[in-house]
Amino acid sequence: METLSRARAIDCIGFPISGCRLLRHSYFVSLLVLAGILACAAAPGSSAYGATPAGGPAASAASIIGTEAKLNGAALTPGATLFPGDVIRVGIASTAALRFGNSLVLAAAETELVVESEGVILRDGRVQVRANGEQSFGISGPFFQVNIGVLGGIPSSAEIQLAGTRAQVSAVAGAAEVMAAGSAAPYRLRAGRNG
Repeated sequence: METLSRARAIDCIGFPISGCRLLRHSYFVSLLVLAGILACAAAPGSSAYGATPAGGPAASAASIIGTEAKLNGAALTPGATLFPGDVIRVGIASTAALRFGNSLVLAAAETELVVESEGVILRDGRVQVRANGEQSFGISGPFFQVNIGVLGGIPSSAEIQLAGTRAQVSAVAGAAEVMAAGSAAPYRLRAGRNG
């Protein structure tokens, strides 16, 4: 019987190994593989969900009021880092403040938007944007584009509401440039006016 098992070990591996050494060898290899997997998972830039975001962070959640703010379907928490492509959904009786560098986006209840590197895509609801940076901040929708920026050194602020096929833009401070889909030139909306 011993001769048969030794012959099998020689056929499978090419040189004689006792059963105990073979077991220790496979245990050691398994530990090395497990250590490699853990090292890759703990490496900087890895994501807990298995996919590394394509670009760097675009924004962060400055504050959340209520319990129905979602980030890609999971609870949105204050301090969460937001990447381009992330979907924010604010439910009933909740609001979210999102910080994009020096600019701030306040999303009202019943609002859904998609984070972009230098702005947001408004899918539904109402946002107020306070642009304080040197670059303009863009809000786009299915049939419009709004750019809000510092005008003459004064920060600008605007409210944008989208409901189905109807959108309303109000300049609160400074000015906002509004462009409808298919339009060749933007319309400048000054504070206190609606478009």
